[in-house]
Order: sequence, then C-alpha cells, then structure tokens
Amino acid sequence: MIIKILTLLLWIIIIRYIYAFIKIKIYKKLRNKMERSTKLPNQKGNGKENILWIGDSTAVGIGASKKEYSMPGRLGKEKPDATIEVIARTGAKIKDALEFLRKSKLNHYNLIVINIGANNIVRFTPLKEIEKDMLFLINEAKKKSKKVIFLHGGNLAASRLLPFPINALYSLRTRKVRKIYKKIAKATKTVYIDLYTSISDFPRFRNDKSLFSRDKFHPSNEGYAVWYEVLKEAIKPTNKNHDTSKLIRKMIRDYKNQ
Repeated sequence: MIIKILTLLLWIIIIRYIYAFIKIKIYKKLRNKMERSTKLPNQKGNGKENILWIGDSTAVGIGASKKEYSMPGRLGKEKPDATIEVIARTGAKIKDALEFLRKSKLNHYNLIVINIGANNIVRFTPLKEIEKDMLFLINEAKKKSKKVIFLHGGNLAASRLLPFPINALYSLRTRKVRKIYKKIAKATKTVYIDLYTSISDFPRFRNDKSLFSRDKFHPSNEGYAVWYEVLKEAIKPTNKNHDTSKLIRKMIRDYKNQ
C-alpha cells in the first residue's frame, strides 16, 4: 500500500514538472516578444546627479507596459534632472553585471543600483560562487560610488508560473541567496533591498494577477510599483540600515489591511 502511494506521488510530481516545463517554454516565447518591444529606461539629465543601474530583466523592465513603469523609469520620474544610465540584459547573472559595471561611461556616480541574482538562483549557480562574485562586484562598484544598493528581486516561489514542488525549491534557493546578500551588505556597509516575501505572509503576491505580467514570472506595472516603494525608502540619505527587511514587512501589513 505504501509503495502504491509513493508511486502515485512520484507520478504526480513528474506530471507537474512536465506541466511546468511546457508552461515555461510557452511563456519564454512571450517573454522574448516582450523583450524585443522593451527599451532600456535610460534618462538624460543635466549631469549634476548621475545614477548607474545594472542588472537583469527586472532592470530592463520586462513586464512593464512602458519603460516609465519600470523601477529605473519610476526613479527617473521622481528625479527628472538626474542622468540614469541603465546597462542590463535579460538572463544576466552576477558575472555579467561585473562586465556591465566595467562598460559604464563614468568613473563616478552619485548612486549605483545593482539589480542582479535572480538568474543565479534559477540556474543553480553554486552558493559559494554567488557569494564570491557578488562580494567582488560590490567592492568594485564602491570604487565608483559612495552609495551602492543591490537587490535580486523577490521570492521566486511567488511566481504564478511555477507550481509546487518547484516553487518550494526556488523558495529555498531564494532564502539562501538572501542570507548571502544580507551578509555582504553588512560586511561592505552597502544597502541590500530585501524584497523577499513568504507566500503565507503575503498571499497577494501569489493570488493577485495584477502584480504579474503576461508571462506570469516578471512583475507588471503594479508589481514594479510595489518593489519601487521599498527601493525609494532605501535610497533616502537618512537611511543608514544595511538591509530593508522591515520595510517589506511594513508593506505586507499595509497590503493586508487593504
């Protein structure tokens, strides 16, 4: 009897994996189409304030209907005179971000935002490699700016694209990388934007379709708005904390009360 139950559970898991694989293939094509229609949210300012934003698809703004609704775009709206240089690519990993940093136009920036790590989580980059590469990247960024903040996106398990038990696996990976990022932030005296949310704490990120784009993986306009609110607090000159865990928790409470 036990063997039959275990066999049934195994088949359920296999079927769900096949289902997830098919969904990922379908939505990857959609994502590629979205990528081709998305322009990097660069902004030309007066040169008095220079911001560098490097990263992956969420730095590009994949999922936003217009570049103005991406996180760099939202920052540009609040800082219309700032020059925002965005160097990002869908699928980029931490080592790619180091190349982006080296390609940046200036030797000094008022702020550097490093929006990277999700693809390292998804593609199972060894944790020791993530820590080594990220620490090196942050220290290199500090040579170009006194203000460096970094993030890797939210809890990948919250994605509507990933079924159980795949989402549980990515949730575990996200938590491990989150722990590394918090450690690096403290060691380097930089700011880690903690966007991690558990599904039980923040069911809206799982159940509210408006927070995800058509590919069911990237944030929508509304999803980026939620992330940006945390980022906006993190870049305030008065913020001396090296991680923003409390900020996202406050947002959870606020959303629960809506």
